[in-house]
Amino acid sequence: WRKDGHLWLEEYLPKYIERARIMLYTYNSSPVFGSGKDRFITEASQLLENLSIKRHQCSRRPLMLIGHSLGGILIKQSLVNAAANPKHRDIIESTFALVFMGTPHSGPTDSSKILFARSCAKIVKSVKRNKSNDLLETVENGSLFSDILKENWRHQLENYQIVSCYETIDPVRP
Repeated sequence: WRKDGHLWLEEYLPKYIERARIMLYTYNSSPVFGSGKDRFITEASQLLENLSIKRHQCSRRPLMLIGHSLGGILIKQSLVNAAANPKHRDIIESTFALVFMGTPHSGPTDSSKILFARSCAKIVKSVKRNKSNDLLETVENGSLFSDILKENWRHQLENYQIVSCYETIDPVRP
């Protein structure tokens, strides 16, 4: 998000969307090797709470959420949480667009990446004496957590304008 001290969202997005108010939400993604599922759902709820606090005087202002990688999954979980909580109805009603950048909606497609991630998780677990790597289930296709999120999320798809951006191996051509 930042390069050479510049936050591209703050500098460029308002040129295309007047009166854009840019807020950056950062979260600790290091619990990848900790108690992931519960931590991830809690983090999604925390995102909603922070949005509610920041938007308390302008709760009806249109909202576009942009997420990169696991941040896109966090946005989806946050909106699923918001749909289940009347307290966050204004966030659901105000959100009009979502931009996912490199978000692994269907999990990693490369089995070698999955194997590598599991190997890293095992090493970290043994060093930290931690028994869980549940957050890997957040992005692994076919996991119970992933399947539940997909099922809850699919009922919201038509509520938003969605743009998904992803990288490819081929270079960009004019």
